[in-house]
Amino acid sequence: MDCACFSLCHPEEVRHFFNRLPIVAARDSPWYAYLLAVYHTDAIPLPVDMRTLGAFYLPLGDRSGQMHIPWAGLRCNSTDGRSTAPLCERSVCERWLNLSEARERWARPWEAELLPHPLGHIRVTKWPAAASS
Repeated sequence: MDCACFSLCHPEEVRHFFNRLPIVAARDSPWYAYLLAVYHTDAIPLPVDMRTLGAFYLPLGDRSGQMHIPWAGLRCNSTDGRSTAPLCERSVCERWLNLSEARERWARPWEAELLPHPLGHIRVTKWPAAASS
């Protein structure tokens, strides 16, 4: 899968991600496998509110190899710092994020303020060719 449900490229994308993190209440959540891999354990007490975590380890390998997490990785635009990854289908993202209307209503006021990004003020230019001697 070459799509993303979330990105950590730009501060606004990070905020969007954190605002939609779910409460993991069942072992069939993809976040449950993620937590098992992060904490190197066989069981995690449920429920876990993923919004209480302060850091995320991506990409991540689990016991079966490389765990697939639909995030943008390093596909960040060099001029504005935003993700260039195509968005996954909603059905894929709903497994990873809380996309309910209630959560969307809750998140809107938090996301009304634009956040700056250092790359938003920089334009990448090409250096002139070096003079040949």
